[in-house]
Amino acid sequence: MRFDHHKLKMLRLSRGYSLGQFARLLAVRTGLRVSRSAVSLWERGKATPSLSSLIAISAFYGLEPGYFFTKPEDRQSVL
Repeated sequence: MRFDHHKLKMLRLSRGYSLGQFARLLAVRTGLRVSRSAVSLWERGKATPSLSSLIAISAFYGLEPGYFFTKPEDRQSVL
């Protein structure tokens, strides 16, 4: 399984949050302090959230942490 950064971005955009707003709301609601640039790296697939960050993000959205992962067989083949 791998982290699906597209899901993270789509959740944020669907709620109308900017990168900075999301980072601040995450800090207020979960106590986790992350920067806007960290969120940007996660959403672009350049970095993966730590376990504590993933748990906080999942709690923020009311989802299970597994939501953010894609199984290899779920990905479409590009042939």
